[in-house]
Amino acid sequence: MSIFNTNEDDEAANPASERQPLLADVARDSIESNASISIAASKLASGDSSDIYNADSDDEEAEDEFKKRVEDAGGFWAYIRSYGIFLPHLWPRKNRRIQLYLFFIGLCIAAQRVLNILIPRQEGLVVENLVRSYGRGELPWRDLAWLFGLRYLNSPGTRGAIHDFLELLFDNWSTTQMTDLIFNHIMGLSMDFHENVDSGELMKATEQASSLTKLVRLILLEFAPIILDLITAIVYISSLFDISFAGIIVVMATVYGLLTWRGGIWEARKRRVFARRERTTTKVQYQSISHWTTVSYFNRGEYQHLRLMSSLRDQIASLRRLRLTDMSVEAARAHILFLGRMSVNFLAAYRVAQGVKPIGNFIALNSVWDLLTEPLYVFSYISEEITEYIVDAERALEILRRKPTVADAPDARPLSVDRGEVRFEKVSFRYGDRKETIKDISFIARPGQTIALVGETGAGKSTILKLLFRFYDVTSGSITIDGADIREVTLSSLREAFGIVPQETSLFNMSIMENVRYARLDASEEEVVEACMQARIHDKIMSFPDQYDTVVGERGVKLSGGERQRISIARVILKQPKILFLDEASSAIDSKTEADIQPALRKLSMGPGGKTLQCSKVNTRLSKPIEIATSRISRPHVVRTPGDIDIDIAQIAKANVAISHVSRSLTAMTLTTKIVIIPSHTYSNAESLFPIRSVSFIH
Repeated sequence: MSIFNTNEDDEAANPASERQPLLADVARDSIESNASISIAASKLASGDSSDIYNADSDDEEAEDEFKKRVEDAGGFWAYIRSYGIFLPHLWPRKNRRIQLYLFFIGLCIAAQRVLNILIPRQEGLVVENLVRSYGRGELPWRDLAWLFGLRYLNSPGTRGAIHDFLELLFDNWSTTQMTDLIFNHIMGLSMDFHENVDSGELMKATEQASSLTKLVRLILLEFAPIILDLITAIVYISSLFDISFAGIIVVMATVYGLLTWRGGIWEARKRRVFARRERTTTKVQYQSISHWTTVSYFNRGEYQHLRLMSSLRDQIASLRRLRLTDMSVEAARAHILFLGRMSVNFLAAYRVAQGVKPIGNFIALNSVWDLLTEPLYVFSYISEEITEYIVDAERALEILRRKPTVADAPDARPLSVDRGEVRFEKVSFRYGDRKETIKDISFIARPGQTIALVGETGAGKSTILKLLFRFYDVTSGSITIDGADIREVTLSSLREAFGIVPQETSLFNMSIMENVRYARLDASEEEVVEACMQARIHDKIMSFPDQYDTVVGERGVKLSGGERQRISIARVILKQPKILFLDEASSAIDSKTEADIQPALRKLSMGPGGKTLQCSKVNTRLSKPIEIATSRISRPHVVRTPGDIDIDIAQIAKANVAISHVSRSLTAMTLTTKIVIIPSHTYSNAESLFPIRSVSFIH
């Protein structure tokens, strides 16, 4: 077995080695370990699917989830009212143009209701005139002209086309409103939400939220009109014959409605299972595609295929049960309508045969029957659609009801960075209910000073950056910039003042020009090129066939780790931030390139016009850590670094420098550098190790 190892000496000897990293994104990607999925995939591969899908348990689980939602909402009607959170964004209260569209849609609907009555009536008149003129060769031209004129007005090419066009405009507006609402809310949620949600599942839930626009259209533009159609049809048929016909129709409609309502409950149970399994399938697909490199490195294509097939099998099984429920209810409804039509036709034929009513009334009855049954069909369809849309939107409702844990204070003001002094005062923080990640941190980062946070993996270095960016709020203590508590300034102004080269560079699947310009959207091409030159990536970009128009792929997968990191450095150079953070900014760059980039970063840390700004540096590259004795240090001591640089603690004390573990990045530091040590959590008494007054500890 061969073990490949790359270290700093190798990079120095071969600067080009960073262009084609050995493992690329493997360090950042991971394959989700899911025991249940593994077992399901194994059973699917062997043909045993007996335990993969348990319909009864799924139904019970979905029912329990729904009951819990209803209980949490305070009852069924309170649960329904909770969807009112969407109404302000789906009703055009302030948009006169959309209100005008809805007004004309209403006119089209009203015209259709009138035409639906006039057309059957006119058909009856035409039949009566044809019967009277039978054998004489006369045509009822006037009645036929009225019939064709009414049909033309109600055709899909006239009233229907106008209605559909206006409805399309309303749908486009409401879809835009809903997308804007969901997207902005998700982007406004705090990191604790985004770190615990699956992107694929979230994207599917967001997509399903668009169902609410269809729900509004169904209720406003279809459900209300069919109620009017139903009432109109009952009244008109009663006028053609007598009230007994209305009684038959009311009984038929009542049974039909009760069956539809009960069927909707059955369908909702099945649909919740299906919606959840559909999101799971989307999640598996998204994970497999987005982590294609990792799947290929570990040769797990067949495993991912089995995962997808297992999930898809469950989804199809739940869909089958859902459709069987739909078809069963639909068959029962069709029998009810058939019995109703048979009853009224038999009674109408009897009245005509007796001579009580003319034959035209029988023709009109059968013509208007479609006007009666269509609302019932549409009612059942709408009931199913409403159930589907409400279930699909449940996840979106959960998301919208979730409030960000970090948000602007009511009296928040924009941050004004003058000197750039960052102060931590007894800051403590924990993730949820876990043990405190950092405790009682206190230090000051003064203008012109470089802060190096040094410590073991997991000591809390990156957490400090998250607190500065207010991805989380401190548990206790305070963080101030030029005396302003960051909890009292707007998030937008706070983050706009910062620039960062993160540990994991994430690029959009866009061109290099667009990725670099993302830091400052109004930057010119010349400024982008200059930033890339300072980041020592320009020559490499120019060697690509499309140069700055090169599309970098999903998360920058077409580039090496070093190339991505240098583009990230170019972005922060272009932004010219007031406060700079480097989170292992050169971890994927060879030593020579890092040395070439240092002058640009030093210049950036001094700010425009020679104004000194704060530069905070995070570094955990401890490939050759300094060994410090555990005995009590009581006198000036010299510590030898990996770069063979002697550092006299007595001399450093004068510059207010604290030192413990240090990596080779010390070669780029000066006496204005302040090193804040984050000791290992295994140290029982870290302060006793370093009693020198100049040493600052983060516990």
